[in-house]
Amino acid sequence: MKKQDQLKFRELQVIFFVGMSEYPNDKERMEKGLQILEKFIDDLVTRECSALFSINTKLKVTPGSEGSGKLIN
Repeated sequence: MKKQDQLKFRELQVIFFVGMSEYPNDKERMEKGLQILEKFIDDLVTRECSALFSINTKLKVTPGSEGSGKLIN
């Protein structure tokens, strides 16, 4: 994980836990905070996986196979 992503994740964690300490019984606020954390994590994982797949996957078109290709690692 890049430093920038680590810092953003820590920032979101601090915001979430400070909010929970100030409003410990506010279920709606807690759910919104968790949704923000989940979205950040989902976006990060999607971005990192896409980068890995694009680096490690090549598309090879074999002769005589119009419009089709084989994925080769």
